[in-house]
Amino acid sequence: MLTSYLKELRQDFDRLGNSIVRLPDALETINMAQGEFRTLFSDRFEELKEFNREFNSHLKNHAAESSALEKHLNSTTHSYEQMSMKNSQLLNEINRTVTQITDSFQHRENQMDASVGVLKDTLARYVASLEGTLGDSSIKSAVVLASM
Repeated sequence: MLTSYLKELRQDFDRLGNSIVRLPDALETINMAQGEFRTLFSDRFEELKEFNREFNSHLKNHAAESSALEKHLNSTTHSYEQMSMKNSQLLNEINRTVTQITDSFQHRENQMDASVGVLKDTLARYVASLEGTLGDSSIKSAVVLASM
């Protein structure tokens, strides 16, 4: 039995030796793979850094453009507000002028109506006076003719 244990032990050592002999090749393969991965990851990280720089630059440009657009929109809004106030003032002035013209025309029309009324009264008095004068003359003429 001891011999069989020793035999098993020797076989285990042989297997261990074969494994150890293959271990440097495996470690070399692992080291090469690790070197390739390091290179790949390094390249990939450089690509990510470059992308990050470009994206950051793009975001800064976008922020600057957005700020410029906001300033333009604020300026435009202010301009439209001023234009709206000026238009409102102009409309108020036009309304005031139209009201003054209307009042002036109404005043002139009232004056004309009053003048026409005065003229009618004057003409009526003149006609009445003329009729009175003509009436008196015709009566005197009739009396003179009758007395002759």
